[in-house]
Amino acid sequence: MVEPETDAPLTTPAPPAAAPAPEIVAAPTPQPPAPAETEIPPFVSEPPAELPTTAEPATAIAPEPLSESITEPEAP
Repeated sequence: MVEPETDAPLTTPAPPAAAPAPEIVAAPTPQPPAPAETEIPPFVSEPPAELPTTAEPATAIAPEPLSESITEPEAP
């Protein structure tokens, strides 16, 4: 009669296994945020147009002063 009692405890661990299943359902939740990113790309398309214009003048001024500084030390 002691054997039947041992089987009872084994049945208890079974219920906990069902708990992990709910966790998998939470994974699909992260998918919704992805669509939001698709709306951001279109907005970024406009700002880049202004950035390139400022980058051109800045790059042209930097190379000139650098070249002169390097040429002076070499002369003396």
